[in-house]
Amino acid sequence: MRNRFRSSCITGCLLFGIGGLFVGAAPAAAQPASGPWSLEQCLEYGLEHHPTIRSADAALNASKARIGSTRSSMGTKVNAQSSFSRNRQEFRRATALAGIGMTDSTSNGISIRKTLTDSGQTSAKLNAASSDYAASRAGRSWSDVTTAVTIKTAYYRALQAMAQVDVQRDLLKSYEVHLNKVRGFVDVGTRAPYDITKALVDVANTNVAVIKAQSEARNTLSALAKAVGYEGTITIASHTGFLTLIEPELDPDRLIEEALARPDLTQSSFQVDAARYRLTGTKRGMKPTLSSTAGYDWNGTASPLDRSWSVGMQLSVPILDGKLNRFSIEEQRNSVEQARASLDQQRLTMRAEIETAVTGVRDAFQRLSASEILLKQAAESLSLAEGRFDAGLGSPIEITDARAAYSSARGSHITAYYDSLIALTTLDRALGIMPAETGGMSAWTAGAVTDETILEADIASVTPIVTHPASETTGIDPVASDSPVIAPGNEPAPIPDNSPAASPETDDAESNE
Repeated sequence: MRNRFRSSCITGCLLFGIGGLFVGAAPAAAQPASGPWSLEQCLEYGLEHHPTIRSADAALNASKARIGSTRSSMGTKVNAQSSFSRNRQEFRRATALAGIGMTDSTSNGISIRKTLTDSGQTSAKLNAASSDYAASRAGRSWSDVTTAVTIKTAYYRALQAMAQVDVQRDLLKSYEVHLNKVRGFVDVGTRAPYDITKALVDVANTNVAVIKAQSEARNTLSALAKAVGYEGTITIASHTGFLTLIEPELDPDRLIEEALARPDLTQSSFQVDAARYRLTGTKRGMKPTLSSTAGYDWNGTASPLDRSWSVGMQLSVPILDGKLNRFSIEEQRNSVEQARASLDQQRLTMRAEIETAVTGVRDAFQRLSASEILLKQAAESLSLAEGRFDAGLGSPIEITDARAAYSSARGSHITAYYDSLIALTTLDRALGIMPAETGGMSAWTAGAVTDETILEADIASVTPIVTHPASETTGIDPVASDSPVIAPGNEPAPIPDNSPAASPETDDAESNE
């Protein structure tokens, strides 16, 4: 018997442990598949698991429960009570000769009570609770909008930072190739050794820039994980091209009129209604209350017990309450004014957000257009500088400035491109519209982002002489700083000792000198 009980306990513990493992592993099933997260996956996960969304859900459920608790005050209430007592008489003069007596008493009863009317107090409270519930629903929708926009913005920031890493890596590769080329020129005597020193300085400075860009990319990925509400590491696919963007035609007045239906403004409007209903209910606090009662009791000391029933009406009329209701009315009246002021403040904030968003969209698209021209000019300047240097006419400073200008132009174009996408996302938030990736649709920004992809080489009409294209890996690999020349893949750059690189003919170089 003892062994059977022990085996049953062990089996129960094992089943409980296995069940706990399955329960503990349930959240992991909600995570996206292994690999880079897409924007849609980030939005899907964040809109389901972010603490802000869970808090809004809890507030919505609580406000719904308050409607039921408020309505229950007018419902029928039934109470049952029962009692038993034993009385032992130790001494009694009238029965001294009869000895000591003991008496058992039993009392049972059931009562019913229902409030017939309270002069509209409960009705006002119920209307206030319903308005609070409607405000909570609007707040839940606004939480979806703000969370989705925050995730989308953080995703674009991460892509922007990773694209900047690729720019710095390409610049580092071009400087490394230039260093090898300069070594070849110095070996054949067409360049001074100072050019090698200048090339080494350029490589070292760019190496530091790569490390800084990688740190910023890691920070943006951490910010993305926070925006998604994911306790872990998020990796995303790196920048591969540019979508064609078309600047939308925006009318601030119409945008402001459309934004009046934003969920946060709707929430504030319902909060004003709830405050008004509370004020109405408080004003009815000194009015009478009528209720009905019924009961049935049976009690006594011997069986059969005595039985009785009762039916009645009760009218309660407050006369004096120490000015409690007066001050409560004043409190609720100020609560209404506070809610109205909050609504007005929300409208002012909305107007400012619309104007700021419109300015941001226009500025971002203007910078994007200017950065494309700058990128094209920088590519042409770098191509000319490369040709002059190869012909022995250019100086190391000229080629360094040209490469730095081209890299800066690439970075400015990437920044302007993603700032344009973020500006469109910010405009959707100002309008209170969900992103298109979640099913939202805005007539203002619907056609701003097309499906056509343009490569960076297509933007610049002259492709500069750079070696390999930017890496498309999702990881951010650190660049070692203890060596002056390190390739982006943590591999030492090929620096030949005495291997001449492709150079112009010696006779032409000497004649140029």
